[in-house]
Amino acid sequence: MIICSNCGVELEPDMEVCPLCETPTNQRVSVEGAKAKHKKIGKNSSTYLEKREMSRPQRKAVWELVSIILILLITATSLINYIINKAISWSEYPVVVCLVIFSYVSSFAFLNRKREVQLLCSFVTASALILALDTFTRGDRWALQLGIPLLFFTNIIFIGLSAAFRISRQRGINLIAYSFLAAALLCVCVETITDNYIFNHITLTWSLIVCACVIPVAAVLLFMHFRLKKGRDLNKTFHI
Repeated sequence: MIICSNCGVELEPDMEVCPLCETPTNQRVSVEGAKAKHKKIGKNSSTYLEKREMSRPQRKAVWELVSIILILLITATSLINYIINKAISWSEYPVVVCLVIFSYVSSFAFLNRKREVQLLCSFVTASALILALDTFTRGDRWALQLGIPLLFFTNIIFIGLSAAFRISRQRGINLIAYSFLAAALLCVCVETITDNYIFNHITLTWSLIVCACVIPVAAVLLFMHFRLKKGRDLNKTFHI
């Protein structure tokens, strides 16, 4: 069996060009040769990813740019809120989002540690900033009941999703399925925490609808990956 050396499409012996990418058939290779080439590329993938990592000056430049944008957003929303309502009320929430983003960007920019350590430091810093803001504004005391729990479960789900990506030997459409399942779980956590904060009881409604829509799609994707495609890579599955 012969395949195209450019896109991996199976070719008939009498084809002169690839029907997908129009590569001449004189550049086609055997399946064994393609597997050997793919294996060689896989061995060098870690080196390639290391080269794509941003250097420390680049991370610092990104941090400075993001920090300036976040400071402008915090200043603008706080001023608008104070001018209209003569107090800081609804602007707490966009300010919290900005502070959380700042915490995570700072950790990833300056901590040369494992991803889990960066996430832990980001969570601790963001939680402290959320608690300080809630105390300073003397709001509804939502930090411990709403903000920090939402941030905590978001981190846990993201760590689990990253671990699933990392331990997957064959990375194809199964990664999309894992992302769908993580999103569904996050929706359940969000509704559970917000219901408990607002109503003091939990009544799951919209998150269950999301799960009912997402889980069958994820199941079909996993079936396609492990049963039909036998773990083929996304590039080969969709010929990209």
